[in-house]
Amino acid sequence: MWEIHKEIHEPIIERIMWEDVQKTIGIKQRKPKNTEKNMFSNFLKCSDCGGNLNHANPANSKHYSNFSCGNFLRKNGLRNKSHYIRVETLTNIVKDRINEIVAFAKDFRDDFVSLVIGENCRQAQLTKKKNQDTLKRLINRNNELDILFEKTFEDKNLYSKRQISNF
Repeated sequence: MWEIHKEIHEPIIERIMWEDVQKTIGIKQRKPKNTEKNMFSNFLKCSDCGGNLNHANPANSKHYSNFSCGNFLRKNGLRNKSHYIRVETLTNIVKDRINEIVAFAKDFRDDFVSLVIGENCRQAQLTKKKNQDTLKRLINRNNELDILFEKTFEDKNLYSKRQISNF
């Protein structure tokens, strides 16, 4: 059970300020209606300056959402005019490209399979090489640590023998 003793010591802050802060804390802020992240977020770069494209969804409208250059918005881009791409346009481009790949896969099944298998083999070889390099580096480091531990052990034994001989 709490006991409250008012005005026993000098306050850290004035009572009026305390009450103002409590009122401010009590105000609930409106959360955005659309918190869903766009599927293209963090993948797009500006073709002019290489800056990140930021997703904008004016008035929470899916019809007018777009990606615009972050450098232009911060006024440090190379261009003087805004450059952007609408999400609808971007979605259509991706859909068209997927349809082209599907049509190629239907028309040239054997070529498509060989391309996919070739790419998978290439990725597997790159991963294998990276893993072999990492393994070599770790084995070398392990050997270095073994040598250091042996030297430390030898130094400790030598130091212990010197102390015993001094008695």
